[in-house]
Amino acid sequence: MQTAERTSLPIAAVAIIVVGGAIAIIGSVLTWFKATITADLSSFGQGSQSFSQSGKGLDIDGVATLIAAIVAIAAALLVLILRDRATRTILGIVAILGGLVAAGFATYDLITGRDQILNGLREAATGVPIDRLLATGLLRLDITPQFGIFMVIAGGVIAIIGGVMLVLQRAAAEAERAEIGIAPVEPAEGSMSPTAPASVEPEPTPAPPAPAAPPESRAPEAPVSEPDDEKFTP
Repeated sequence: MQTAERTSLPIAAVAIIVVGGAIAIIGSVLTWFKATITADLSSFGQGSQSFSQSGKGLDIDGVATLIAAIVAIAAALLVLILRDRATRTILGIVAILGGLVAAGFATYDLITGRDQILNGLREAATGVPIDRLLATGLLRLDITPQFGIFMVIAGGVIAIIGGVMLVLQRAAAEAERAEIGIAPVEPAEGSMSPTAPASVEPEPTPAPPAPAAPPESRAPEAPVSEPDDEKFTP
């Protein structure tokens, strides 16, 4: 039974983490935003003019989401090598953190993307009253999120689900062992895999002492008669 527990692999959880991480990696290098600036030049006798610029994930926080997705995939693949249940739990937590970082950065940029692009526009057009032009309608800024940022968010969430499955697997296994009355086995210090519990053999009952042998009986000694001096008178 112990061997079966050590060799069983959480294939489903590993596959989910890998798929989620791959989706996040692809999304990190794709376009996250498309900014369109429209200038109203009707007051100058001209029509409106538009300028569009696309921003890829690597231009914003895509580097962080890319690294986080790679870490999540690496943690999932290590599960196939390290069979210790406690180590798998740690790797599951690492995958969860990787998914959280990827989805967190992408979600933050999705919420604050307009402000980030507007700040970049202010820095690029120094001396131009961008805020005043936007307020009067002479300048319009349209920010459209692209497919890449949504891929990163979805991939991060999928990786989190796979990591949670790894963490819950240990809890479920320990509950099953407790139900059938087997104490959980903790790995020895410095060991990567748990060892089987040593069977304690009962001490043998000492045999009762053998009865003492009776004392050896001796035949009575014949009395030694003293020679009669009178009989041997010369």
